[in-house]
Amino acid sequence: MKRPKKPTAITPPSDDPASAAVAAQAEASRQEAWHADNEHTWNQAALKPWSRERESLFVRITDLDEASSGLDTVPLIMERLKAKDASMSIEQVLDPHQFIEQAGLVLYLASHEPEEWDSLRGRPSAFLRAANTWAEKAIPLGGEWPAIHQAVKMRTAHRQMIAIRRPSGHSGGHAGN
Repeated sequence: MKRPKKPTAITPPSDDPASAAVAAQAEASRQEAWHADNEHTWNQAALKPWSRERESLFVRITDLDEASSGLDTVPLIMERLKAKDASMSIEQVLDPHQFIEQAGLVLYLASHEPEEWDSLRGRPSAFLRAANTWAEKAIPLGGEWPAIHQAVKMRTAHRQMIAIRRPSGHSGGHAGN
């Protein structure tokens, strides 16, 4: 006779008052961590917290743009450079223009409330035009690398705050690869 599997949900059902308290505490902790790092600004303006909504929209829009270089490769390239030659920086090796469009999109999303860009959500080309127009004004010439670093920093911090499910122990296989 097989034992029923334990539920593997990350959070208990929402009708449970204890789970609502835990979720509220986690959100408060995330907001506190966000505000503890006051470097999330651009042009002296505070940026909105990078949220799951902003991340999923960013991914959806950038997936449509095949010509755009991935902002996700910047941290990996930086680590590889550090391992090979600590005296070299990414700014010396790469052209920022291959990453600036995505960095501009991140800063655009973080600089505006969802109500301001919600009407463009279903029209990716109009959304990119609006973001690019904003970025041309907001990112000064020579400010490409600071914009790229800020965008990478925000997305990395967001990913570090995402809960990861623990293995249940009933997977039937080995952990890892």
